Amino acid sequence: MSGATAQGGAGGAGSGGTGGNGGGGFLEFDASTASGLTGPGGTIGGGNAAVATGGAGGAGINGGHGGNGSFGELETGPGGTSYGHSTAGAGGDGTGVGSTGGNGGSSDIQSAKTTNFQDLVGTAGGVGGTASGISVGGAGGDAIDGGTGGKGSGAAITAGGENAVASGTSQGGDGGEGDGGHGGNAGSSRISALASPNAPNANSSATGGTANGGNGGSGTGAGSAGGAGLDGNIIAGLDSTGTPGDNPSANNATSTGGSGGNGSATSSPTIGGTGGQGGSGGQGGSADSGTAGTGGGAGTGGNGGNGGDAALGSGFNGATGGNGGDGGIGGNGGSAVTGTGGTATNGGAGSAGSGGGPGGIATPPVGPIGGIGGTRGTGGTGGT
Repeated sequence: MSGATAQGGAGGAGSGGTGGNGGGGFLEFDASTASGLTGPGGTIGGGNAAVATGGAGGAGINGGHGGNGSFGELETGPGGTSYGHSTAGAGGDGTGVGSTGGNGGSSDIQSAKTTNFQDLVGTAGGVGGTASGISVGGAGGDAIDGGTGGKGSGAAITAGGENAVASGTSQGGDGGEGDGGHGGNAGSSRISALASPNAPNANSSATGGTANGGNGGSGTGAGSAGGAGLDGNIIAGLDSTGTPGDNPSANNATSTGGSGGNGSATSSPTIGGTGGQGGSGGQGGSADSGTAGTGGGAGTGGNGGNGGDAALGSGFNGATGGNGGDGGIGGNGGSAVTGTGGTATNGGAGSAGSGGGPGGIATPPVGPIGGIGGTRGTGGTGGT
């Protein structure tokens, strides 16, 4: 555990209110993977910088209640190595009687990970792997005028399998502000490299990428609610048909979940509209392997479209904003030329889905629904 430290987050200030709790910072060594696999002990730090920091609690002001900070963790299991900076999200401030700030999101950099992936339930990943980088949980949304802030989302960088490597920057989305209403919850962010039970030594690689969770939309006015942000994920993994010769990669990719739309209300007895849900971040494409050369890198997934804002209600229920379109699928990397050892270029980025249309003005008894965002594009195939 050379060079590794952990520290808890500060509690929130109470300025005529109740501050939120600070979150813990943890260095965790697991004796086995979540699926029960065992092996040699894991390493946190190993001479590299390794810092786990809990999120600070939000302030409670003038009768409000601050949200709680979450936990920041560096975690390893049999044969794994974890290092980097794992920082949890802070709780949002709560200002005014009846206002409650949203809780911050967790952060985890974990090796020797087993989890769900495609048709592998609880068994993707395995013993070993190296996970590193910067992981930051999203902040909870602030709350005023009796509102509730949305929850910040979790962020993670994980690797499971002897030769699995995951690194980059994973930033969870921030919860939406609750201004008399309810802020939307944010989307999570993940960078993962996973082997499989059939191919525990596969060279799974998800390095140098940036994953961003979508932010929650704001809720303005009593009864309104912001839309939820969606996840941004970068995953290089194998399903149950994977073989030891497979080398799944999603390197230098970017995936951003769409942000939730804003919900608004005007006055009693209006019930505010609900912001549309953000679109999913696109997946990176697969890399092809050349016989002698190196396979191309994965294409970058397009960003999810943002959810449409909800229009104001007019004495009845507010309209609902349309959902954002999903991000495009990144193109596959081109095959390397046999015998030359050349490197294929990356596939093109998928087109971003368009945002959902705004909801219309509400009419009795319920306002109309905004349009759905456009369909996702597909990136081009990389050259040889």
